[in-house]
Amino acid sequence: MMKLYLIFIVFFILSSCVSVPPGTGGTYFYNDFSSTHILFNIPQGEEVGSTEGACYLSLVCIGDTRVSTAAKNSGIKTVSAVEYRFQSILFFYSKTTLIVYGSK
Repeated sequence: MMKLYLIFIVFFILSSCVSVPPGTGGTYFYNDFSSTHILFNIPQGEEVGSTEGACYLSLVCIGDTRVSTAAKNSGIKTVSAVEYRFQSILFFYSKTTLIVYGSK
């Protein structure tokens, strides 16, 4: 019975959901990268806004990573580009930061 329990725990850890933004693969042990997510065909604005969300033990995730929230927090009316930064350490911790560029 103990062997079955250990197999279940290992399977759970190895198959836990990892939040990896689009366009990147990500690794299991450690991630720390930034990337452009969306570019619009308009001049890039001077205003910058951001928002973030974090997950702990791949069980609890909190935060708000919506483009509209990042734009609203900085008073951006027209979004010209969206970038993100993703950081994670195994299944213990992950954080996604969404960065929005635009103009008021």
